[in-house]
Amino acid sequence: MKNIIKFLGLLSLICFSFFYTDKVMDVALEQDKIMISINNVKDDYREDAIEAIIDNDTIIPGISGREVDIEKSYSNMKSIGLFHENYLVFKDVMPKTTLDDNMDKYIIKANGSKQIISLIFIVDNDSDFNMICNIAKSKNVKVNLFLDYEYLNKKINNLNKITDISIYSYGEDGKYTKDNIIYTNNLIERITKKKANYCLVTNKNNSNLKVCSDNKNYTIYPNLIIKDNLLSIVKNGVSKGDLILIDINKNNINQLPSAIEYINAKGLEFEYLDEILSEKK
Repeated sequence: MKNIIKFLGLLSLICFSFFYTDKVMDVALEQDKIMISINNVKDDYREDAIEAIIDNDTIIPGISGREVDIEKSYSNMKSIGLFHENYLVFKDVMPKTTLDDNMDKYIIKANGSKQIISLIFIVDNDSDFNMICNIAKSKNVKVNLFLDYEYLNKKINNLNKITDISIYSYGEDGKYTKDNIIYTNNLIERITKKKANYCLVTNKNNSNLKVCSDNKNYTIYPNLIIKDNLLSIVKNGVSKGDLILIDINKNNINQLPSAIEYINAKGLEFEYLDEILSEKK
């Protein structure tokens, strides 16, 4: 019994020692000039996250903010022995509502805080594929191609040669199933070494939305779907954050180079879906 009491007493003493040491260190840090300086400026550098916009079954993603990482900043400056704002270290402050928590919603647009847009095309033949790739290359823009299941199977071995586009699956003529999502996504990612976790719909389809969500794919329902008169629609309505699905037809293709030039003249840049929909600032 005495041994147990001694052991418990020793254990209590050790715990108190650790607690006391931590408290002493905390007090010492609070009085450290570098730490005081960091705490004095940390609020000046804080940027709040922009929250996602959810409207029923649609979502526009938010954007992360940032704040000073106090411990890493202190460690950074302690090594040089003085406070300097150039040595501040920051960490992301993510939105409370994220895309990963809302895969059962349609992504209709990117956050408008980014000066970028994204071009999307549905492709099921070599002629359209080569035409879009040639225009993208000549105009130095990034585009996203959703390939039909059958065409993707024929084209897959040549996709590793393509560097200026992002490839995704359009299912079987726009219909997604668990089997074709798993098969095509694995195929694309193995060949291109890029994530392929997006589905695309041209109208709301709860069956597609569910199977894509269940298989950890985001579902894109572009806020601009342009069937014809591409240049006119671009001039009248394109803005930052737009996801633009362009139908491949003679009129739109003829106008595509001019539409790209107009978008560039507005100060907007073209990005892949992964970039434009990223919640990181």
